Amino acid sequence: MTKTVRAILRYPIHGCAPERVITAMITDQGIDLDGRWAVVASDGSVVLRKKSHFWSIELQSIRNIAVTSKKDGVFVKAPDMRALFIPYPAIPEAERDALMPAWSGKGIEVSRECSLWFTEYLSGEREDCYRLVELSHEEKISFGGNPMLRVVSDQSLRAPALQQALEDECPNLILGNCSVSEVAGIDLALLGGILLRGHDAVASGRNFLLRGKGFVHEGARVEVLE
Repeated sequence: MTKTVRAILRYPIHGCAPERVITAMITDQGIDLDGRWAVVASDGSVVLRKKSHFWSIELQSIRNIAVTSKKDGVFVKAPDMRALFIPYPAIPEAERDALMPAWSGKGIEVSRECSLWFTEYLSGEREDCYRLVELSHEEKISFGGNPMLRVVSDQSLRAPALQQALEDECPNLILGNCSVSEVAGIDLALLGGILLRGHDAVASGRNFLLRGKGFVHEGARVEVLE
């Protein structure tokens, strides 16, 4: 049995609107650039669109921030704000891993300019000072748990009762022409050279642990093994 990838989504900055891409590199650490940055309040809480950890805060306005990746960095846009450009790699991976081996609530600040931009936009909803920080792989695990791929059914896009759950769950892959229960029932699947092993279920699909790496594109086939 095979399924088709209808859309690929990633979230370069935690809590912001998803970026839809035609193709992406996926490894056992997840989608490239997914969750690379986070916005942190003065008390060390990470700003999210939905509070899901005791060290996170919920701000609705962050979901209006759009992130678009380019060859040499990402552009960040928000209503009534000038565009912000973040070059990468802002901080080499080895340096991030050495300085911040685990999530401490501080992170490594990307630049003062970036932090001021997020403070200007978000402080209207909750008066505070914010910093944009870059996360190492170990930090992402400490903050968000093991790297996973969140896969949902395209039926969840059409079911009004699941719309809010879809927004809150932040899916990475949307599979076409299959039901929510079919996605939730996948235990083992192959996506190119990447093995997907079913973990926990979510309202509109399932989380998968990853093994292997390769480029995935819209229209790719997912071979269901179990």
